[in-house]
Amino acid sequence: MTPNCFFVIRVAITYAIANRKNPIPSFICSRYRSTNVLNERKCTRHSIRADVLEQIVLLKIQETVGFALTDEDGFSECVYKNTNIDTEKTIKTKTSEHGRAQRRIAELDTIINRIYEDHVLGKLTDERFAKMLSSYEAEQS
Repeated sequence: MTPNCFFVIRVAITYAIANRKNPIPSFICSRYRSTNVLNERKCTRHSIRADVLEQIVLLKIQETVGFALTDEDGFSECVYKNTNIDTEKTIKTKTSEHGRAQRRIAELDTIINRIYEDHVLGKLTDERFAKMLSSYEAEQS
């Protein structure tokens, strides 16, 4: 079976050995293992034996390697698409952060103008004005 494209699944699991008499390593849902302040479970109990998970991971690795060997162009396209998806998410996040920073810089310009006017009008002491100005300028830089 040749996959159309590979994908990543992110899960939160915890390694556990449930029975000390017959120790079988497994992974249990981390949300099940944690409780809230009322000692209630956040999830139902579900787990997977470590050997089963290892076999699934090995199978997926073999499928991915087989895909890369039999269809280099298709594999390259999948890698490129997945890389672009992550890059696009990063760009979107950084663009949003940049916009917020630009708005804050503009706000700080307005604030600095106002405290300067308050200082000129005698509403702020020289010392207080200097502290506020240096604080706002430090944030702005």
